Amino acid sequence: TGFLFGIYDRTLAINSSGGTGSRSTTLLTLQKWSHVAVVLTPAAVIMYVDGARVTVDLPRALTLVANTEPMMIGNRNPAQSESPPPLTAFFGDLDVLRIYGRSKRPEEICADAGRVWQAGACVGTLIGTGAAPP
Repeated sequence: TGFLFGIYDRTLAINSSGGTGSRSTTLLTLQKWSHVAVVLTPAAVIMYVDGARVTVDLPRALTLVANTEPMMIGNRNPAQSESPPPLTAFFGDLDVLRIYGRSKRPEEICADAGRVWQAGACVGTLIGTGAAPP
């Protein structure tokens, strides 16, 4: 089915039909906005939550396979899924979605999360913590 990025059991997960995938070991907080970023490099999948890098279970490259599947945001392709729509639906809200043609640096991701990069770490209070996005 190409490429999948989602949240499963409060963790970030990313998989491809090339048979590779990674999952974060950090749990997302329920009922709270989180800034999530994923950077795919030739050597690894790097995940961030609220501007801070999180540990992944399999820190390896993701094999992407060319296909003709349409890009779906927030849902599996219902025409290709054997699961009923309630199991393939995205339950949540997206505020901003950005896809870049390059790997972003950690300090850029930190700034996108509304925090400050200082002494090699993402610090500060998140903008909109506990409320709707700004």
